[in-house]
Amino acid sequence: MITREVEIKAELPKPLTLTPTQFSLGGTLTYRIDEIEKGERFKISFMNVPGQIGNFRGVLKLQTNYPEKLELAVLISVRYVGAQKGT
Repeated sequence: MITREVEIKAELPKPLTLTPTQFSLGGTLTYRIDEIEKGERFKISFMNVPGQIGNFRGVLKLQTNYPEKLELAVLISVRYVGAQKGT
């Protein structure tokens, strides 16, 4: 399994909450959001779905509790080359 990670940090002096609202690569990737420091740091892990070949682009949209930035968009670009095994 191939995994890549993105870290999101709160930029304001108040706790951040993230709620997924849209994920356009459901058949190609899976994801998991872990809160590393409560309200401060989050790690999003993207994992491949075995058997995919080709180039894919998509987005994970997250709703926040910050009125200054109501939504975050994580742009995703994936390139699978050759056959992948499900290990």
